[in-house]
Amino acid sequence: MAIGRASRKRLLGILAVGIALCGGGSAMACSAGGNLVGPGTFAGLNNLGARDCISVSNGAVVNGSIVNSGVIGPPPPGAPAAISITDSTINGSVQNHGTLNAGASGVGIGVTGTSSINGVTNTGAIGASSLSGPASGINIGSNTSGGVTNSGSISVNSGVGSAAGISIGSPPAGPSSSAAATGGPSPLNGGSTKRHR
Repeated sequence: MAIGRASRKRLLGILAVGIALCGGGSAMACSAGGNLVGPGTFAGLNNLGARDCISVSNGAVVNGSIVNSGVIGPPPPGAPAAISITDSTINGSVQNHGTLNAGASGVGIGVTGTSSINGVTNTGAIGASSLSGPASGINIGSNTSGGVTNSGSISVNSGVGSAAGISIGSPPAGPSSSAAATGGPSPLNGGSTKRHR
């Protein structure tokens, strides 16, 4: 049976809406208020309550910081991290003073693509685990000035890949492992991260 041009366009539109509603892209993965999708300019975001995730993507420019003082996670399927910055600019920093539960995403705070931020700070608790690949409490794969500071706790487990409390670039593939970082400065600031196998 042949499908006419109008029917084909309507079908494609329905499929696109279905994919977006089912979390088919990271920009639509977080609940209302947690998505800052560019292109466009936004004020900073301060989470004081509970939400599933925060996602800043697609060329968004945030004039302020992304701050969690509440509870975030676990994110829904399709979300790349509890707090995800992808191909965007944060003219402030990313801060966790509360609790991040990365769930199956395997990443607590992820900064990827062409993103640019002014540092990451964790004084709270980050938990990340993945059964299907590497896991990281904080994963920086983009341009970050201001460094990474951890005076909180980071607990990470991976059933298949490597586990890193703080990783710069993508976490390396490797045998299953776990890592924990508690208190004190991060390895990037002269401290140490304990790694357990």
